[in-house]
Amino acid sequence: MSQPYRSSMAKPNQTNSTPRIRHLAALVGSLKTLQYSLVETEEQMVKLKRLTLAMQTLSGGQAAQFMATSQVVGKELDDLGRMEEQTSHHRETSCSTPAAYPTEVGDDSLVSNGL
Repeated sequence: MSQPYRSSMAKPNQTNSTPRIRHLAALVGSLKTLQYSLVETEEQMVKLKRLTLAMQTLSGGQAAQFMATSQVVGKELDDLGRMEEQTSHHRETSCSTPAAYPTEVGDDSLVSNGL
């Protein structure tokens, strides 16, 4: 009886298998990246379907009002984000000044002065 055909992958040749292992590892990494991308795309599709369904239930005037409102809200959120970013940048770059009023807990100087 003759030996069945064996591919070169079945041979335990270290020099041939190392590049293949690296190639397979790279393919596995690519597949994992693709899987995460597909999951994100699927989540976005679900959100889009929900928004589309909500838009379909609205009448024409309501849909236009909804879109206008969502654009205004989106712009306001962007503005708030920019303001927060500027504020945090200002806090990081400004000098710290001592407080004008006592900040320690239990400071009874105001109580003893009759205030």
